[in-house]
Amino acid sequence: EIREKMPAVDKTPAAVEVLRALHQPLILDVRDDNEVSVGKGGPPASIPGAVHVPLNVDNQPQSTHQTTLEEFVEKFQDVLPADKDH
Repeated sequence: EIREKMPAVDKTPAAVEVLRALHQPLILDVRDDNEVSVGKGGPPASIPGAVHVPLNVDNQPQSTHQTTLEEFVEKFQDVLPADKDH
């Protein structure tokens, strides 16, 4: 079985002007619960208004189980705010 893997992500930070121009952006926090609780990635431990959608499946690191696009979409749909679904 061939599973579709998550597409490569451009990690280049967006320009400040681009971020300021966003109107009500949907911010995803893809860290595991334990990473959020210890503030991994820097303070604050969480971003106000962010939607927490852990990337890892069953707390398995990506080195053990690479999350597929289908798995992430399913997790994301479970927490998608009602006003952001279009």
